[in-house]
Amino acid sequence: MVLERTLLPHPGTTAAGLGNINVEVDWEGRSYVYVTFRASGFAGGVFLPAGKAPERRDELWMRTCCEVFARRRLDDYVEFNLSPSGDWAAYAFSGYRAGMRNFSVSAPDIRVIPKDDGFELTAMIPWSDWPHIEAIGLSAVIEGTDGSKTYWALTHPSDMPDFHHADSFALISPALEHP
Repeated sequence: MVLERTLLPHPGTTAAGLGNINVEVDWEGRSYVYVTFRASGFAGGVFLPAGKAPERRDELWMRTCCEVFARRRLDDYVEFNLSPSGDWAAYAFSGYRAGMRNFSVSAPDIRVIPKDDGFELTAMIPWSDWPHIEAIGLSAVIEGTDGSKTYWALTHPSDMPDFHHADSFALISPALEHP
């Protein structure tokens, strides 16, 4: 099942040239998920980090980065960071921002198409637990060419951007038959 959603800018965002981010998630109980982030309409342009050979790298969220959060059970969740450079990261948490550790998983296949006013990032994220995921959170940090940053998510449950907040996991598993 392909699910389409629009990410919302955090209400505190005031950057000029604010655009749109639409996301498609193909999540059908397989051992991988396909996700496509389409960022467009950013009048000032988007800073796209450059990379040589893609590798696992920390602090990708400090530049333009797309993120997929997956809740396994209760407060146990995993975070996948996907950079337009092709770099990636994966972390596991035992609770809200607690017990963070590198998560051992195969590298995602990341493809990027740069555009004048944004980009399209498609990733295939392999992981054997996808069929058992309760909910997903989708988010992005967008850095403008002027250095400004905007924070995007399915929902913003707090006054500060917080993609780890439990209510940010707003995409419920189709297998659980929730809307």
